[in-house]
Amino acid sequence: LAPASKNRFLGTTSVVTSINYSSNSINYSTHGAAEDVLRLKTKPGSVKCEGIGLKESSDEETDCYSWKPLSTGGVLKIAHSGRNVEIDL
Repeated sequence: LAPASKNRFLGTTSVVTSINYSSNSINYSTHGAAEDVLRLKTKPGSVKCEGIGLKESSDEETDCYSWKPLSTGGVLKIAHSGRNVEIDL
């Protein structure tokens, strides 16, 4: 999958046009609406798309995210209808 000691973007159903990793956030843009998968060291504090907070949900719906914990960190799945995503770590 990806190293447990690092935050990594794993894939998308769209095209990533930019991405920026910092110590407290990950910000990226896609070409359009998408479903994205990231491997994170910790569960995010919040996930936003176009500045609007997304809700955590286990259902397959748009404009939400799900978190699957692993022994260290976990997998974040995001479904969004906009282009710009911000993950606060």
